[in-house]
Amino acid sequence: MERVLPEGFGSDTHQADVMSALAVLRQALSNMADIKMSASELKACKNYIKGELSVSLDNPAWWIKALNMRYLGGKDMYSNILSKADGINMNKIQNMFNALSKGTRVEYVTKAKGI
Repeated sequence: MERVLPEGFGSDTHQADVMSALAVLRQALSNMADIKMSASELKACKNYIKGELSVSLDNPAWWIKALNMRYLGGKDMYSNILSKADGINMNKIQNMFNALSKGTRVEYVTKAKGI
């Protein structure tokens, strides 16, 4: 019987390798949920994110992508994006890592190095 791999994996990928990689990824995400940042670390991360976003706002390609994805999943992902970074807190971060570690509400997208 032929093995059917999830869409997006190369034909030379073994299903056991995929499942093993996902298990390692989910464990790492679960571990991340247990890490608590200090207030100063969280502030530094927010400032970094807002700085990167500010640079992106000057890029026309970013705006094309933003307009195409604006209401992803019924949520406005881009309006007031810089101020939304201020709303990030440790509970939201831990909830995100917990959801990702369970893999029940997400799809993992990976990109091989060099592509």
